[in-house]
Amino acid sequence: MVIRFGLFGLLFLVGVTTLAISQEMQLQDLAGADRLLGFLVGKSEQVRRGAELYDANCKVCHGATAQGFEEAKLAFPQEHRKCTRCHRRGNPTLIDWNYIQDHDMFDLGDPPALRGAETLSGFGTAEALYQYVRATMPRYEPGRLEDAEYLDITAFMLELNGMLPGNFTLSMENSAGMSLQRVGDE
Repeated sequence: MVIRFGLFGLLFLVGVTTLAISQEMQLQDLAGADRLLGFLVGKSEQVRRGAELYDANCKVCHGATAQGFEEAKLAFPQEHRKCTRCHRRGNPTLIDWNYIQDHDMFDLGDPPALRGAETLSGFGTAEALYQYVRATMPRYEPGRLEDAEYLDITAFMLELNGMLPGNFTLSMENSAGMSLQRVGDE
């Protein structure tokens, strides 16, 4: 009887712990989502689409509010926040999606924050940023999105950094002439 109760108690404890970790992760995701939703009020349709695409494709590496991998790791289960098996350097950068699913690993690199002073200025223009994102992201399967979706994500990133004027709609035609240098940085 004691053994059964001990086993039952252990299973109950594991269940409660799993539920608590799951709820912690959901609360962290919701906190990031709330900050993002507050940010999106009054933004253009393109920026809102870009935010949804960012949420689905980018936040796992760059964080819910684009603060980088240190923020992204907060959404991982506690025991995986220092994991070096799945996303360690030395794993192939590009791997067939089926291999990733079977082995749960790819080289994540060092995902930077995507917002903050001078974060995007190294790209020079919005077109160069778009071309980079389109050619290299998501890291585990570059090019998996449509060109228009990459443009929406680029618009969202520009908006996060205060570089998208008003309800401006980013397009391939106007992106080449859009400098990412802040006034006084040139």
